[in-house]
Amino acid sequence: MPLSALGWDVEPGVVIGCLILIALYGHFTVWRSRWRGALFVAGIAILLLALISPLDTLADQYLFSAHMVQHLLLLEVTAPLLVLGVTTELAEEWLAVPWVARWERRLRNPMAAWAIGFGTLLAWHAPRLYDWAVASDAVHAVEHISFVISAAIFWWPVLAPRASSRMPAHEAVIYLFARLSANIVLGTVLAAAPLGTYAAYAHAPLTQLGWGITAALDQRLGGYLMWAPSLLLDFAAIPLILAIWGSRSMAEETV
Repeated sequence: MPLSALGWDVEPGVVIGCLILIALYGHFTVWRSRWRGALFVAGIAILLLALISPLDTLADQYLFSAHMVQHLLLLEVTAPLLVLGVTTELAEEWLAVPWVARWERRLRNPMAAWAIGFGTLLAWHAPRLYDWAVASDAVHAVEHISFVISAAIFWWPVLAPRASSRMPAHEAVIYLFARLSANIVLGTVLAAAPLGTYAAYAHAPLTQLGWGITAALDQRLGGYLMWAPSLLLDFAAIPLILAIWGSRSMAEETV
């Protein structure tokens, strides 16, 4: 079965939700920074790609590994792009609100942010919860929303626009390395897990795809995808972290 035959699953709720996010971003930032605005819109575009493209159909009905790609896009691409899209002015405006500032201080704590980010990923890969999400559209939506929010919290102390909200560069490198190490462990466990661990894919009609993918290969590939791409992305983020840390301020550019 060619990928084009799977079709696009254009869910109105997802499209409308993404348009609302862009509209709200434009309202609060007035598009002061074009480059940050472009990053935010890129994050929304990747979100749409993950949730309405043929990848979503593959993830829901056929391939565990496709589901891992979908999660990777939400956690490692969408979330950091959305955080990078937040302008300094917007952050300062919101952090002037006492209760927002109080929660931001709590959540930007590296221990808290790391635990929320990886803990959410770990929880949703518990077999029963994972199968529940695949079987229920509502639960699946909650899963995806929680992935984006928890990943944004994870990336905030690394990529926040205000220097006071970011951890030092050397701590950020350790922070990412710790998450990468945890991903390797989780991915290895998933790759080595007995077939049928995820009941949602126990009877997936892989033969209909005609791609020569077996259930065993699909599960191993899904486990490897848990950490291999994030290895590259986390290492690629290090120069960006050093550049952000080295600058004295995150003064906005208006092009």
